Amino acid sequence: KWSVPIRAVVFGGVASLVVGLLCVIGTTAANALFSMYVAGNYFAWGTPIFLRLTFGRLKFTPGKFYTGDFWSPVIGWAAVLFMMFVIVMVQFPANPTVDSNTMNYTCVITPGVMILSLVYYFVYARKFYHGPASNIEEDYDVMEG
Repeated sequence: KWSVPIRAVVFGGVASLVVGLLCVIGTTAANALFSMYVAGNYFAWGTPIFLRLTFGRLKFTPGKFYTGDFWSPVIGWAAVLFMMFVIVMVQFPANPTVDSNTMNYTCVITPGVMILSLVYYFVYARKFYHGPASNIEEDYDVMEG
């Protein structure tokens, strides 16, 4: 009726509000959430770059902005390595002396979210989610101009 996955939108909004309420608890929880956001964001941006460099290298079609056969993989691997470095670094606490107030709980929250997501996928979503529907036919060629 509305052409949107309304249950997913409502669930995403409610889940965001519940997780956002953790910021009310204190600065330790807020710092963990912000660190988890940085790690998740870098993971989300790094995954397609990594997949393009590994599994998608034969399917890749260069576009208008392409740095060439030599520089494109060099830049891509540098980006992937930098993102992996940042993901590891945001897991560490800000202070060298750690107690319950200065601990960075991102290293606890992130695997928890990943485990719950995998359980949800294998228990429910795998049966019903088939990915986005393609609107491009196999023999379709992109024409410039």
